[in-house]
Order: sequence, then C-alpha cells, then structure tokens
Amino acid sequence: MAAYLAETKNALDPKPVSWWAAVNDPKTPLLPAGFDNNYTAGGTMGGDLDEIVQVKYAPNGDIWASFLTEMCPSLNTASCSWDHAAHANSFWQGALGRLTHRRAAQQDDAQ
Repeated sequence: MAAYLAETKNALDPKPVSWWAAVNDPKTPLLPAGFDNNYTAGGTMGGDLDEIVQVKYAPNGDIWASFLTEMCPSLNTASCSWDHAAHANSFWQGALGRLTHRRAAQQDDAQ
C-alpha cells in the first residue's frame, strides 16, 4: 500500500483542481500485507492503532504528514525487515511525507 498526500483549494467547485505526491515508491509499500489495524492481534484493548496519521501545515504552506511503515507484517517477528529486538521490539517505523508548493517557491526565486 502506497501513501499519498493531496490537496485542493476548491473542492466544492464543479471541476476541482488538486495536486498530489506519493510518499513512498509503490514498489516498496508502507504496509506490505495491506492495511490491517491489528485490533484482534493487539489484545483486548483494541490493538496498536496503527492507522493514526498526523497532518500539519508548515508556515510556508507545505503539508507534512506522518505515516507508519510496517516492519514486521502481520505482527510476525519472523517476517521483520529489521532487527525487532534492537528497535525496542517495535513492529513499526515512522515515515514522513511532504507536499511542497512549487509555485510559491518559483515566485520567491524570481524576486
């Protein structure tokens, strides 16, 4: 599963315009086993809530978002792509994406 950032400033227009960017190479998915919130595997308290994403605007208008990369698909330590024990027994690694506004940067360069 690839992650994307997208933005539009006229979503309610008949023909809205949006721009987007992929956060990761789709050949290297953030969630190799697909989206699985692991609620049942995480115990009775509702799993590890791996679907949480944070999105923030920078002062210059760029959009930053955090994602999770599943390092041990299906919470299986035998399938980890990193040393599970050396990373505080974590199944996840943080990923960060940024959507820049090129038009604003080009205007700054012209001044």
